[in-house]
Amino acid sequence: MNRISIVLLAMAAFSCKNNSSVISAGSQGVIVAHVYWGSQGVGGIKTDVLEINQTKYTDTSGHATYFVAPGTYIVQFYGIQHAGPSIAVVNDTVIVNEGVTDTLNMPDCLPCVSANR
Repeated sequence: MNRISIVLLAMAAFSCKNNSSVISAGSQGVIVAHVYWGSQGVGGIKTDVLEINQTKYTDTSGHATYFVAPGTYIVQFYGIQHAGPSIAVVNDTVIVNEGVTDTLNMPDCLPCVSANR
């Protein structure tokens, strides 16, 4: 009986190991959507990565971080301010490679925000 239990336990462990759907950290890349004005980050800006259907808002340092598989992605930034009216959506494309962090820097005009809001 003990021998059968050990064999079944070994088979279960082996089958779980081979069917794992967990992606290792090394097989991912990172997209950092960075919104800034001058030398300061701008928090609270909505960002989307279309291909993975994820939305995040920038933190107080102006960063929204996405962990993705290697590939090409479109990142959308919402409500970016420039001289004149705000731009509803700004698209930026990034090619992500395995194990690499790609930062998309998007300036946001803070003096324009106070003038337009």
